[in-house]
Amino acid sequence: MLCALRGSFEMTKLTLVIFDFDGTITTKDTMLHLAKQHYGLVRFCFGILKILPQIILYKVGIIPNLRAKEAFLTHFYGGMKYDEFVDLCTRYSLRDIDFIIKKPAAEKIKSYQEAGHKMIIVTASVLEWVEPWALKNGFCKVIASRIEVKDGKLTGKILGKNCYADEKVSRFVAEYGSFENYHTICFGDSKGDAEILKISNEAYYKKYE
Repeated sequence: MLCALRGSFEMTKLTLVIFDFDGTITTKDTMLHLAKQHYGLVRFCFGILKILPQIILYKVGIIPNLRAKEAFLTHFYGGMKYDEFVDLCTRYSLRDIDFIIKKPAAEKIKSYQEAGHKMIIVTASVLEWVEPWALKNGFCKVIASRIEVKDGKLTGKILGKNCYADEKVSRFVAEYGSFENYHTICFGDSKGDAEILKISNEAYYKKYE
C-alpha cells in the first residue's frame, strides 16, 4: 500500500524540463558569438588577443572560468550603457540565435511544448541575451548569470556568482524549492552541468534520448 501511495505521489508531481543553453541547445558559445556578430570578426579577434593571457591561464587551470569570463565581458562591454547592452542583446537573441540551434534540441523542445511540460533554462550565459529567445520559444523561466551594473553602465563583472556547477542547483532551489517537489528532466553538455544532472530524475548528457 505504501509503495502504491508513493507511486501515486510521483505521478502527480509537476514535470520541469531543465535545459542548459550553450552547447546543449546551441551549436556555438553565445557569449563569443554575440561579440563576433556585434563587433565584426576583425575587432573580435583583436579583442581576443588582448585577453589571451587570461584565456590561457583558464585553459591550463590556473584561474577559474569566472575570471576569464569577466576579462572577456570587461573588454567588450565594460563601460557600455546598460540600456544599449539590453538593446544589442535583444536584437541578437531574436535575430541570430535561431540560426545556431541544434536540430535535435529544437525537436525536443517542440515535443515538450506539445506535451504541456514547463521548460526552464539554467545557464552560465548572461540573462540579457538568453531570455528573449527563450520566452519566444516557450520557456517559462531563465535562470542565468547576471552582469553587474553601476551608475547605469556595465562593469564587466558578474553580479554574485557565476551560474555554473553547484550554483545552478542553488539558483534552481532558490527559485523553485527542493528538487524532490518535482519530476525533473535535465539536459546538459559540460562539467558545469554535472551537479544539476546528478540531482535530476532523468539526466541526458550530450544526448536527447
